Amino acid sequence: MQSEPLSQLLPPSLPTPEDGNFPRIYEEDWLPGLSYFRHLTRGEDAKYNMSDFGYVKGSRPNFNAFARRLRVACSIEVSFSKMGQDTANGYAALTKHFLMFSAFERYANEVVGVAERRYEAALPKADPEEFKYIHRFMKEIDEGDALWNWLMDQKANHYQGQSLLSFRNGFDPMKAVYVSAMLRNSFAHGVLTAHPAGTAPGCVEQLATRLTERLYRGMLQDFWARMRE
Repeated sequence: MQSEPLSQLLPPSLPTPEDGNFPRIYEEDWLPGLSYFRHLTRGEDAKYNMSDFGYVKGSRPNFNAFARRLRVACSIEVSFSKMGQDTANGYAALTKHFLMFSAFERYANEVVGVAERRYEAALPKADPEEFKYIHRFMKEIDEGDALWNWLMDQKANHYQGQSLLSFRNGFDPMKAVYVSAMLRNSFAHGVLTAHPAGTAPGCVEQLATRLTERLYRGMLQDFWARMRE
């Protein structure tokens, strides 16, 4: 299955640093609208506080940390020596996904303030279609449910298992974030390789790449929607 083309994401019509009214933040290239957001929420002359955007009160330092991690996740380039190309591609995709999920965690836990790591509630303003795509994509690439069954074996608790099943059965597309969480956790703890036994060639690489794309787009959509409101 080919990756569905990513529709162009356009930030809301907002003042830009080029207008000369506020400085450009380094992370603006990866999080368009950040410079204006910081202008609105920073210092004694701030026009708004974080809670005006539906974020945790006083979470602006955490938002800045999220933006910095997002910059790392979007700009990193990964290469390996003395490794087959397919294996290297798999580990590169997993590394990039690891960093993108860490940015998502920062946003979810410390900026949005989801309760008890209920990650499906972290992006309420993102387009669910972004994550419905992951459901379709997994059905296409995961021959015999080998990767799916492997991920289910890695669940840390009952809630994660129920969330994965809910996503698998098509009930809640936003619970694709738990597929992402299992992929990240397994890789971080040295359990997941680029080619788990029984999985189709390139399966892990493709899934990690698509999840990275969709997490990023979901965070942009959520941030921009809050700015529009």
